[in-house]
Amino acid sequence: MSILFKVRENLANSYTLDLHFLPAKVNGDGTTDVNNYFNSYTSVEHDGILTNAVRGFPLKGETLEVPETHKAFILQESQKPLNAENRNLYVTGNFEKFCYWNYDKIPTKADTYKQALQLLDICEEFTASISDTSLQAEIEKKRRCEAKENTF
Repeated sequence: MSILFKVRENLANSYTLDLHFLPAKVNGDGTTDVNNYFNSYTSVEHDGILTNAVRGFPLKGETLEVPETHKAFILQESQKPLNAENRNLYVTGNFEKFCYWNYDKIPTKADTYKQALQLLDICEEFTASISDTSLQAEIEKKRRCEAKENTF
């Protein structure tokens, strides 16, 4: 299977989006006036938690920022391919922050989506360079710990 990403030359000036991650499925594909019908009803509680509602279901949310080490883009497929082997995805916008929403529950680090974002930090730690000096110091520290354990 091949996926082709079609990217404009200057992504820095691509359309910046106001993005919301809702715990809901919308059976439709079109535009709406989000600012008038959703954002205007968003309020901020005393602890910085956002509140709103979708079809009578209460929402609690917070604004999350994309880490400075990463870029976030919106990809769109203009038409479904006849075969699943070839797909064309187009960059239609970018975002630096987004509102993350839960149903009637304050977002926490235990949320699956927020845990996925924490993986970005973990991956960065795993791929960070280690100097020879630091590596040698860790080896020596481990040897000293093992020596102490063997003396008891």
